[in-house]
Amino acid sequence: MPASLATETAGTPSPCAFRFTRTTGAAPAPGGKKPPATEGPGPRRRLTTIGLGAEALESESQAPRPIRLVLVEDVADVAVHVREMLRSQPRFKLVHVISDGRRAAEQIADLQPDVVLVDSLLQGRTSGRAVVERLRASGSPVGVVALTVPEHEVDPGLAAQADSVVTLPFGTYDLGRGIIDAHIAATARDPSASSRIVAVFAAKGGVGKTTIAYNLAVSLARTGLRTLLLDGSLQFGDVRRLLRADAAAPSICDLPTDCVRGSDLADTVLRDPSGVDVLLAPPRPELADLVTGRDLEHVLDVLRRAYQAIVVDTPSTLGAPPLAMLDA
Repeated sequence: MPASLATETAGTPSPCAFRFTRTTGAAPAPGGKKPPATEGPGPRRRLTTIGLGAEALESESQAPRPIRLVLVEDVADVAVHVREMLRSQPRFKLVHVISDGRRAAEQIADLQPDVVLVDSLLQGRTSGRAVVERLRASGSPVGVVALTVPEHEVDPGLAAQADSVVTLPFGTYDLGRGIIDAHIAATARDPSASSRIVAVFAAKGGVGKTTIAYNLAVSLARTGLRTLLLDGSLQFGDVRRLLRADAAAPSICDLPTDCVRGSDLADTVLRDPSGVDVLLAPPRPELADLVTGRDLEHVLDVLRRAYQAIVVDTPSTLGAPPLAMLDA
């Protein structure tokens, strides 16, 4: 690797063309015969699938990322009913229930869900139509599902702004269909919402992995993409040293482990002069044990909604956290 590459990080990145390829291996078929190789990405492997049969592994590996949901509902019984229906659907993930429609727009902007379920018959001081109007006025591309009952038709103003309408009592299929329709409509409104995650990996240290990750992040940012560099080498991160960040600078350990919000990221990431946001590794090796593979999944899930490009500088070892990064 040319020595000049590291010095170019302070100025214009080197106009190098990176080609990323992935090779996959297939598990032997019954009888010892190896199935023919196939092109394209191989199955996603997760630690939770160890010990499962081949059918379960394939089903788990092809499962898409859950659609994040927020429910705006001020009737506790209805909220419990919807939550129980969604609990049995791995395709969907209910991240929060908002009981006060007056604060819905601000909380939704912070939680950054894919789809919002809004009861059109909110009994508080704010109507379901007002909640959706505030969302649309804020410019949020989030999908909206309006919930109603047969005795009350959806307000025409709300129906015009909602992506789908689901009428109580509804079954799992009807609710799921409405959520998926709203998600498709939201994606069509904001094509830039789709994010890209690139994990830079090397089997040993000292080969310029961190420098490549940084230069790649800078190059992506200069194309106009909102870009973040994640130092995934949790024990011995090199990004802090590369950027000469202070030891007291915030790191991934400062994020909450239960529910990461957009405001939490704003207080934790560092803005590099190149225009790249940086999420640093812990400042001391022993703090790496505080971050699990599940924590990284949650963090990456939120980062996908805040950034269009995410570059991960991974460690040169394998374990739960590195596999979570490579899996993403």
